[in-house]
Amino acid sequence: MFKQEYSSKVGVGARFSYRLKLTVTMVVIAVLVVVAVALSIWFLATDLIVDVNIRLAEANLTNNFKSIREYFDTTQAVLTSVIMASPVQNIANPPLGERLPAPENLGSILAAHIRQALYAHPVTQAPRSLKIEALICRDGFFWQASEQLLPFTDLTSGLDYLRERGDIVSPIYTPATWFGLCRQVDVSGVEQPYWLGFRLLMNNTNMKVNGLIIYSLAEKEICDLYNSASSSAIMLRRDGIVASSTQKNQIDQPFEFPELTKVIIQSAEKSTMSSSTRDKTSALISTGEEEKLFSWRSFTHGDMYFVVLFENYHRLWFSEAREFMYSVIVIAVVAVIFVVGISYLLSRRLTQSLKELTRVTREIGRGNFNERYSSGGKDEFAYIGAHFNNSMDEMLRLFTIKEQDETAKRNLEARLLQSQINPHFLYNTLDVVVWTIKKGEHKVAEQLVNLLSDFFRLALARGRELITLKEELQIVTSYLDVVRLAGDISIELELNIPEKLLPYPIIKLLLQPIVENTLEHGFSGFQDYGHISIVVEEIIDNSDAYLIITVRDNGIGMSEDELSKIRRALEIWPPEDDLGFFGLYNIMWRLRTFYGPSAGMKLSSEVGEYMEVKLFFPLIKKGDAGGVHE
Repeated sequence: MFKQEYSSKVGVGARFSYRLKLTVTMVVIAVLVVVAVALSIWFLATDLIVDVNIRLAEANLTNNFKSIREYFDTTQAVLTSVIMASPVQNIANPPLGERLPAPENLGSILAAHIRQALYAHPVTQAPRSLKIEALICRDGFFWQASEQLLPFTDLTSGLDYLRERGDIVSPIYTPATWFGLCRQVDVSGVEQPYWLGFRLLMNNTNMKVNGLIIYSLAEKEICDLYNSASSSAIMLRRDGIVASSTQKNQIDQPFEFPELTKVIIQSAEKSTMSSSTRDKTSALISTGEEEKLFSWRSFTHGDMYFVVLFENYHRLWFSEAREFMYSVIVIAVVAVIFVVGISYLLSRRLTQSLKELTRVTREIGRGNFNERYSSGGKDEFAYIGAHFNNSMDEMLRLFTIKEQDETAKRNLEARLLQSQINPHFLYNTLDVVVWTIKKGEHKVAEQLVNLLSDFFRLALARGRELITLKEELQIVTSYLDVVRLAGDISIELELNIPEKLLPYPIIKLLLQPIVENTLEHGFSGFQDYGHISIVVEEIIDNSDAYLIITVRDNGIGMSEDELSKIRRALEIWPPEDDLGFFGLYNIMWRLRTFYGPSAGMKLSSEVGEYMEVKLFFPLIKKGDAGGVHE
């Protein structure tokens, strides 16, 4: 019937008891819930901490940035006053169209105008170190306050230099812009870095550029604006070079965090920086082992950035993390202990009925179909077990009835179909025997009776359903011997069978009906000698072995229409009453019944040339079929 080994078909998890699996499942669920809640709290707390840190960092930045912006606004106003002063205008825009010679004390005059402008702008943080370094105009005018080496010596080369750097963004108006650093000796004799900037001198009439004014500011004075409030702040140019820092070795060097420089430049390209756009003026930068929180503001029209590192961010992050992880571990341990106890109490009651049901199922899987579930419980498992018993009883009864019916039906139909073939051949042969006796040909009659006896001895095969291929070929040979002698006709039989295939078992009387059909239909009215060939071959298809037997004759053949009718009729069950090729139908049905849907028959023919019948079915190995002997 059916049998399946339980232990060989299950996974690793199925080998453990239901109680253990229930306990483990509830523990895992409890741990996952605790971890999920902990992670949610963790991420919420992390976002809150980051948000609070950003707000604190930007509040600190805003306080420092106020004095810086005031400082540079004053610088811009002072430079405007100096540019509008008469000595500068007389040189840049001569009133009579002829340039006046520069005064010998031009530097002192410009310094005086700067002091006067500073007095007009009384602020706490004023650009006291502001100094005019050079004045360059058209027609080759070049004045320089010191021997400071500039990267250009005339107005044309200066404008080209500044345009290549991108410092001149508008041909009409360009505010104070910083383009480099220089080093000068201050009043105390110490060499200090100075910022270099420029302003365009415009023609009042046609707004063309008539000159450049180069000025400087002491970096130390700028650093003092923010040093007292934040020791980690820097001034960063838009090209990523540090312009001011409390650590002087960083000045005029690339910023140590290039990722932050990219973020600042990208945010500046997308939108205008302001103190209200907090999400665009703060960023977390990873440095490998930790993260740093930076905030920044732009000034001098986006030419410079004030960047501050919020130093308290890391101490706040890691101080909270350790305590939080300890709390999560304690909660998880308590939850696991609680769940284990609850799981044990619940599973103890549930597993009593389940163990009994498992035992019965395992026994049935081993082939003991009479085993039944028995338990005194009244839970759901007991209900399932009772219906399981009823289903097994009904299934066993149906299987027994079906198996008996199938066996009886197959034996009865096989015997009936086989009996419909053999008597037809027997009657014809006995008629010939009677006729030869009447003619006095007693030796021929005796020979016919002996051949007929040999044929039926082989065909009956002592009631066996399977015989070897060799025995089936002997049946065909014996049948043709009877036909040749009884009908006095010439029939040639050609066999092409590998020796190794002869011992393999097949169902009996598989080829003789085909040969008989050939004699009755294929050679009807045939004048030449008849030729029948039988070819047997073995093929392998996806590790399955098949036997292919081809029976071919040189008879009259048939048309494609006739073949199509036969093919359609072979697929109809039950067969038609007036079926004229019942022998082929018998073989087709027996193949499908015994070997299954993979077996079948193919017909091919050409009128006046040949008729071919090809049988194919799974190969039964020697020893797989009982009662088959050579």
